[in-house]
Amino acid sequence: MKLKYKLPLTFIPLICLPLAVVAALSYFELKQSAQREAEQQLRILLSQYSHQIEEAVKSAETYTEYISQDPLLHHYLLTADAIARYSLIQRPLYDRLLRLQNISPEHYTINVLLPDNSIDLQVLSQQASIKPTGVQSGLPVAARTAGAEQPPAFYPDPASGEVNLYTQRNIYLRDPGEVKDVVTTDLTLRGAVVIGTDVFSQLAPLNDRFWSSSGALLITDAQGQLLRTITQSSENSRLELPPGTAETGPRNIRLESGNHLLFQQQIYPQVWLQALIPEASVDRSGQIVAMNVITVSLIASILAIPLLLYLLNSQILTPVRQLTSAFIRLGKQEEEIQVLVAQEDELGDLSRLFNRTSLELHRSHRQIRNLAFSDSLTGLPNRFMFMKNLKQAMERASEHNQKMALLFLDLDRFKQINDSMGHNTGDALLQQVAALLQRNLRNHDLVTRSGDELAALSRSNLARLGGDEFTILLQDISSPEEARIIAERIIAALSEPLEVNNQQLNTGASIGISLFPQHGSNSEELIRHADVAMYQAKRDTVTRYRFFSERSLDEEGQKQIEARLYRAIKSGQIEVCYQPILDQHSLRTVAVEALLRWEDSQLGPVEPALFIPIAERCGLISLLSEEAINTALAQLKRWHSDGLSELKLSLNLCSAQLQDSSFPDKLGELLRQYQLEPQSVWLEIKEAQLLSSNEQSQTTITALKQAGYSIALDDFGTGYSSVSALRDKPAAILKIDHTVLNDFEHNEKQQSLVAAILLMAKTLNLKVIVEGIENEEQLAIMCEFGCDMLQGYLFSPPLAADDLSRLLNSQLWLQQSGNRYTPQ
Repeated sequence: MKLKYKLPLTFIPLICLPLAVVAALSYFELKQSAQREAEQQLRILLSQYSHQIEEAVKSAETYTEYISQDPLLHHYLLTADAIARYSLIQRPLYDRLLRLQNISPEHYTINVLLPDNSIDLQVLSQQASIKPTGVQSGLPVAARTAGAEQPPAFYPDPASGEVNLYTQRNIYLRDPGEVKDVVTTDLTLRGAVVIGTDVFSQLAPLNDRFWSSSGALLITDAQGQLLRTITQSSENSRLELPPGTAETGPRNIRLESGNHLLFQQQIYPQVWLQALIPEASVDRSGQIVAMNVITVSLIASILAIPLLLYLLNSQILTPVRQLTSAFIRLGKQEEEIQVLVAQEDELGDLSRLFNRTSLELHRSHRQIRNLAFSDSLTGLPNRFMFMKNLKQAMERASEHNQKMALLFLDLDRFKQINDSMGHNTGDALLQQVAALLQRNLRNHDLVTRSGDELAALSRSNLARLGGDEFTILLQDISSPEEARIIAERIIAALSEPLEVNNQQLNTGASIGISLFPQHGSNSEELIRHADVAMYQAKRDTVTRYRFFSERSLDEEGQKQIEARLYRAIKSGQIEVCYQPILDQHSLRTVAVEALLRWEDSQLGPVEPALFIPIAERCGLISLLSEEAINTALAQLKRWHSDGLSELKLSLNLCSAQLQDSSFPDKLGELLRQYQLEPQSVWLEIKEAQLLSSNEQSQTTITALKQAGYSIALDDFGTGYSSVSALRDKPAAILKIDHTVLNDFEHNEKQQSLVAAILLMAKTLNLKVIVEGIENEEQLAIMCEFGCDMLQGYLFSPPLAADDLSRLLNSQLWLQQSGNRYTPQ
């Protein structure tokens, strides 16, 4: 054999074999990597769907429980006269259930059963007719189980054949005509409520990149029988799936269209979520790499020996090494990976394809990161990102002994604009304000000292915390004067009208300024102090900005407040005011909350949020509380003597009183002095105090409960109470904090939260007071939700005792007059 043939035949194995090995390794590595990525993303998707279905089941149970407690429904079932029930009560009950169904259209059928399992009333989605007694359509036979408690279950709908969720609650009631003794009279089964919910229609849309023409996402039972199709191709119209198992990894199954990976996850007893993706779609990238390497190997084998050696190193091995390294780094997603493209062949095409794929992945990763760390409306950093950047900036400032200023900005008339002109106008206004802040800061070298100034603004120094609140971080300032200049510039800019949606809107801003390190050693404290200064600035009609040190809690100001506070307590300058608490049904006053107010001759009105913490720190809180409680109990005695014997008094307790073991005895002595009973007094305790692990505080609370006082959990919704914690604590009343009602009328999620709190409280036998009622729309919603008591400025602000007495002595004092409820 000639050398010109022998040399190529000698070197071809040396060239092709390594290339074949590299191709095989790349293929299997990519295949495993792709399978791992697909499995991870599919698991995330399945978990999301599973969570959505679990939440939907919980929501359906809560919805069913809510409807089963409806007073009109109870009245309907207790009406023995069929003519009266159907002619007088059925239509209002049907209308009420239809309104509730319109609010939650996923609950497509509401059925009222009689004890014999017959359907007495049925409300179907998009139907306006009342079904007569005995109608069997629209409800599976297995779901009609009055008298037998049935857990939520999935059954096929008789009309559509689609499998849906059915939840049931039995209704046990006492017949008022037969009740002689509430304790000895047994509850009898009066009927049941069965609600059908289309759980699967609430699922979020699928991410199409996981599904090819032969992929599928299905709902089956434990034996693999198909219950519901979420997405399925025509190629797999007759799927035969294996039963669900506890295996965590994917399973390989053979279908008509080829091999598939099967992912299974149990989402409910006897209900499984099964996802199918073709193996070919997972292995495609590895096959492309292997085919390109094999093609290049064949071409290289035909060329001359020197060219083969050259191509081996420069055209194959080097690009493959680069691609292998790039694939490894790309799997870690550390950065945007780009491979240098020097040739116009298959490897060059592969490199360019890799570069485009890497760029798209990097863009997707950046978009995801932006969604997590930025405000979607303004593009500014959100609270999470700003807190992270603020902590890093404080660490750098501490290390280099630098000073910083934090500006906390709040728009003055944003709520009025948002309510009167709509949320679209409000959103556009916030975007205009964000752009204005960026322009004003960018024109001055006060935000960054090096690098891309716009990037520094958008990523660290300017942020939107939420609503109409913005924060601005000024790093490495030489003096507070720089912060003052920026604050004045921003206030001046925002005092000019802004054109929003072809309208001239006048808004303003109030700015609170805190300095580092003078006003805080950590980020939370620095922001809180800037927030305090901002609220002080809102009362300043001239400058509209305030430094925290001007009169907040600086040493000199605190000493001045301490000195004047002691004299104010001794001289009786601190007034006890009272705000009424009304019964939701009758809108009559059932209790009054005692609140402290202080107007100093030099300091002016001093907020309780300012002087009460100072009183606690300087040891005056006990003296202040004793005077306030003594005054309030004396006034309660006068009201009882005037004929208001049922009126309750609500007192706020502080930490010092709870840690005083003698406080229950002192309070009991005061009640005996004024001839009052403990049942006439409610004791409001902060959420954190009631759930505190302090042994003395818990002992005091227990003693107060045993003495007969009603314990009210104050500011509920601002902390981290759990149902189990509330169940074990002696609270009898929940006070929902006024902050929960922020934007309440237009926020369905906030309304759902309040409805859930009310349902939870009813389950735990707790009375609920909703404070902060400011308008009639909030009042109407709360009355519909069925809360127990109401409190807020819509009815009355805190008043002096004489002013409130005139209200209390009026029998029908809650007649509407303008926007305020005043005596008739």
